[in-house]
Amino acid sequence: MAGAHLEIQMHGTIAAGGSNARATVNTFHFRRSIIGAALTKANIDAAFQASYAVTIALALSARWTQGFNTVRFLDDATDPPVAFNHAAVGAIAGDSLPMTNTVYIQLKTLLKGKSYRGNKKYGPIAESDTTSGTDDLLNAGAIVRWQAAAVASFQTLVDSDGNNWVAEVLSKTLSQLRVNPTTVVANDVQSVRLRKSIGRLRKREAKSVY
Repeated sequence: MAGAHLEIQMHGTIAAGGSNARATVNTFHFRRSIIGAALTKANIDAAFQASYAVTIALALSARWTQGFNTVRFLDDATDPPVAFNHAAVGAIAGDSLPMTNTVYIQLKTLLKGKSYRGNKKYGPIAESDTTSGTDDLLNAGAIVRWQAAAVASFQTLVDSDGNNWVAEVLSKTLSQLRVNPTTVVANDVQSVRLRKSIGRLRKREAKSVY
């Protein structure tokens, strides 16, 4: 059924810190659990922005700026992503860690195996979010903010049309999304776990400067 599964991508930019800027994309998947009166992408985006994007931005370094979200339905291969502009900014002032450093949040479903686990990697991270002497770990204040972001990474979306969207982990290798009829293999997120140690996302490495 078209509109049963949803993909939202949150696009942003990490400002240059002596080398180049980097684009960021965080992808979220949802299953419609309660059907409302209509399906309106603008209303879905508004719900996502209020409950997900704003909370995540509160934990990010001020070096990050949101550009837009895209919304599309996974179960219709011909459904194009629609973009909605936004301008949320990371809330933590001061210097940031390198762009490659990320906060890692694990998403768990009821099934075991690589196809049924997900994760989120968020950055940039403010230097002040680590503790002197344990620079590889988030400090207590940062853990509070990132725990809130972790919760915001799997809560149910409720749009103004009355639709409820449950966060899910999409199994890309088991799904077929290129042509109709599509096959969507996904499982509801049951819990999340924040990793206190700082992670690394190699593709965000800054270009060499000589």
